[in-house]
Amino acid sequence: MAVDSTAATVTRGSRVAALLLAGAALLFYVPYLGWLPRGIHEWAQADRLALALSFYDFGFDLWHPRTFSVQSADGVTGVEFPLYSYLASLLGIVFGREGISPAFRLLTLATAAAGCYCAFRLVYDLTGKFALSLLPAAFLLSSPAFVYYSGNYLPDAAGASLVLVGIYVLVRAVRAQPAGVRGMILGILVLTVATLVKLSAGLYLGGAVVGLGLYLLQHRLRYGARHWLALAASALGSGACIIGYLLYTRYLNAAYNSTLFLAAPRPIDSPATAAFIWARIQQVWWPEYFSLPASLVLGAAVGLLAWKSRRGGWRRYHPLVGAAMTVVVGGLAFFALMGKQFIDHDYYALAPYAPLLTLVVAGAAYVADRQQWQWSGVAAGVGVVVLLAIGWHRHTQRMQEPYGNFSNYYSYHWMVNADAALARARVPARAQVLVLGEDAPNLALVYLNRRGITWKSDLATVTETELLNRMQQKKLHYLILSQRNMRVFGPAHPDLLRTFRLVYATPNFVVYQPRTLPAPW
Repeated sequence: MAVDSTAATVTRGSRVAALLLAGAALLFYVPYLGWLPRGIHEWAQADRLALALSFYDFGFDLWHPRTFSVQSADGVTGVEFPLYSYLASLLGIVFGREGISPAFRLLTLATAAAGCYCAFRLVYDLTGKFALSLLPAAFLLSSPAFVYYSGNYLPDAAGASLVLVGIYVLVRAVRAQPAGVRGMILGILVLTVATLVKLSAGLYLGGAVVGLGLYLLQHRLRYGARHWLALAASALGSGACIIGYLLYTRYLNAAYNSTLFLAAPRPIDSPATAAFIWARIQQVWWPEYFSLPASLVLGAAVGLLAWKSRRGGWRRYHPLVGAAMTVVVGGLAFFALMGKQFIDHDYYALAPYAPLLTLVVAGAAYVADRQQWQWSGVAAGVGVVVLLAIGWHRHTQRMQEPYGNFSNYYSYHWMVNADAALARARVPARAQVLVLGEDAPNLALVYLNRRGITWKSDLATVTETELLNRMQQKKLHYLILSQRNMRVFGPAHPDLLRTFRLVYATPNFVVYQPRTLPAPW
């Protein structure tokens, strides 16, 4: 009866945690589900949403990912495995094309909630302490960057969350006595998917293989060839899938002349560069990674684990230490290889580092429970409330404008409702457009709901002939400029209407069409 009562309590606690985390996810993101890409890194957001919309428009061809930008041949591009873009496009069958964007946000949000739930279960299955077990999830949800990208189109937070799911599956498999082969294979499979979705999550796949190998070696009298074969087969199969898809991505980029998604290292090439990057992280991005309470929790967790290890507490956990060291070394190598991306891209830190830091907090929560400190449960409860409150507050700030210096770089404002304006102007849905004066390859095109290209040319010096040639080359039918760009472009081109006719004008943008073309379209 006591066992049944304990099991019922654990089940009830798990359900309450699942409801709490799902509720937190919805509280954070329900007001924004209907938004198109906007805010920090709206450029990259639009690229991913364009993939989903193009899957829907082009018959769900998974092996030829396309965006709205026809800068590459037919818009095809190589990209990390676009699982979420593809799933969102499939949901368009049920909810319609206009439902793809909110479905996309909900998919990544559900994955983040699942990752937080697995972080909770990692501690709860061992301790049965509800508040203490919620601490790792609350720590993760207090990160403005993690929460922002959790209900977003980028795969980074989803990749980090899948890592936590995969690790939880492996821990459950190992805790079963004897360790379950199916659970081991399933855990490796989840981590493989995480790596395909976000390549930097592969650190944890490598760490898991090392950790499982050390575990089987440590208990070699208990485990035989069956477990070793399962580990070897799953590791080799995983590696083959990842390497195969990377080679296919390179083929797509070469065959279709695409450079849209970064496919090359951005290494730290000098001590001066390293110093600049680290200063940039401290001054600009650190508050976006951690709130002050989260930094204090992380510092306390590291201190507690260090204190425990000095007392020899790590000796029983050689496989875990081996896995952690693999991840740490891999994380340092990743930073050295891709360091320049950390200057302006906060999301680059999520997949390689967020799971590790969350696991540090989870490990500290477990150690605190083992010490049987009477105050640990109350302290954890207060910490959870504070972290969740801070997380919601900081996320609300991030979704509003102005937001520090970041919102000075938002460019989506003139694009809002542009699709409806083009429909009123009777611009055909299949017409391809040239958006002049914009950097982001897909942002304006997603809002306009038209395929084409963007061109960040010098507005004052570009000639009408150059515009016509570019439009002919890419088979573009309309020229579009924001009113802000038009105030620069217009005075420099007083004879524009000899070459183009004005089709439509709104307070936000103007639409032109060539009068004649230098050669057949």
